[in-house]
Amino acid sequence: MNDFLQALRTNRPERQRSAMTRKNYDAAYNTRIPEPVDEPSASRFQTAVEDLNSRLGRYAGNREYFIDTQERIADSLERQVIALERILARLTPGPRPGSSSR
Repeated sequence: MNDFLQALRTNRPERQRSAMTRKNYDAAYNTRIPEPVDEPSASRFQTAVEDLNSRLGRYAGNREYFIDTQERIADSLERQVIALERILARLTPGPRPGSSSR
């Protein structure tokens, strides 16, 4: 029998558990007022924006290349399916599609 049921049957309290303490999240927040932006910070920000812009441009170019590649693969697969259908049509005995069976 587990401890909980044993404690209920004997009217004896289960082992005392330690009180759970919660972390004080209020102390984690920084209450300082931000300092004014100086020129070197603005320059670093401008550099970061330009770098991000160039990276996003490269990313967009890569996505366009990826889409183009996927379209070429889809076209290739479609041509393969058409070729297989023609091969199977020639291998299957019986009337061929497009020919009159009269």
